[in-house]
Parts: sequence; structure tokens; C-alpha cells
Amino acid sequence: MNKRIIGAILLIVFATGLAGANPSGTGMNIEGTESFDGDTATSTPATGGNVTELTLTQTTQTQLWSAFYGNLSGETALKGSGGDTVFDWGAITYTKAYVFMTRLSSVNWDTVVAASVANIEIEDTTLEMDDKTESINNTRTDASTWEDIDYGSPISVDYGIEMTSGSGWRSPILYDSTNSGLVFGVYVNSSGQAFNGQDADYQIMVPTGNQTRDYYVYAYLE
Repeated sequence: MNKRIIGAILLIVFATGLAGANPSGTGMNIEGTESFDGDTATSTPATGGNVTELTLTQTTQTQLWSAFYGNLSGETALKGSGGDTVFDWGAITYTKAYVFMTRLSSVNWDTVVAASVANIEIEDTTLEMDDKTESINNTRTDASTWEDIDYGSPISVDYGIEMTSGSGWRSPILYDSTNSGLVFGVYVNSSGQAFNGQDADYQIMVPTGNQTRDYYVYAYLE
């Protein structure tokens, strides 16, 4: 069965946290994945001559979303284009950070804006989720009062995904107007907890549309 997964990932960011720098790609270590296989079947006595009313409940695991959580660390370094280090100033102590995930292989961070309903509906259609209960449009919430995403110039947030599990993670939905694609973000919380009670700096969920999708991971530290 093609299961959607929850993955624990350690993200490592290099050469970020500099004033005016855009989000950049990350190194990552996949620590493990898990999936819900459904409730274990239980038995009930069936006695001849009896008629029994049973109230049944069942939780169905969505096949249309994947979630990721984990820790985030970074360092500031001066590197060449091949990644060779000239000088390394060590770990970043950050006061503000975001993690982003997108299906776009390239993002123009200077043209990222708040996603509109139309942008979200197009992605639902692309992923064949537009008629599903778990569509992005049905999952989104009003986020107009959320904190701006700010990695240089503040970006207001109109819609997002609010996860009440763990520390209560908020995931703004953004849009790259140059490359025409959604960017899912999350506010990093260095003292946060994931859905399972595990210490985590971030928790984020992304739509997959019932098939495996490549998502590119970016982060910003300041």
C-alpha cells in the first residue's frame, strides 16, 4: 500500500543567518519514518439468540499528505562554489527561523508572496485533490493575524495550516509568483514538541496527492 509517512529529519543549514540573506537549501539526515496502519481488530462475544447493537468508529489514514518534524541547526561559513570551506564561524544561535518545503526545484525568494485561494485551488487540481475531503483548500485556515514571514522584506500571510498537535504548529502557505508554485513554511520553535511529545524545532505537513512527490527543503536562520 502506498502510505503517506511521517518523517523525523535533522536539518543542517550552512552559510545562513546573515542579514539580508534569502532562505537556502539544507543538509538533512532522515532519522526514521512511521505510518498508521489502522486500529487493531477487537472481538466481541456473539451469543446465539442475542441481537446486539454495536456503535463502531474507525480512523482512516490519509494518503494525500505527508508530515515531517525534527531539529534544526546551522553554522555560518565562508565557502567556495564547490562547498569547500575557507573559514567556519561555527554554530548559529538564532532568534528567528523558518523551514520551507516546496515542489519547486528553484525558488525566487524575492517574488514569494502570500498564497491566494486561486493559487491553492490550482495546486489541488494539479495534485488531483480538488474533490477530496483532505484537499489543501479544505485544510487551510485564515492566517491573516499570523506573524509575517520576514527574511528581508516582511511577507504577510493570508492562509496557512494550523496543527494543534504538539506545540501547536503554524504553517503559512506562500506562493512563488515567478515559478508559479506553492511554498509551505513553518515558524521554527527551538523549544517545541512534535505531535508525539518528542522535542522538535519544527513540524510541517505537505500535500502529495496519493503518490510520492519530491519536495525541496529550505531554511532561514537569523
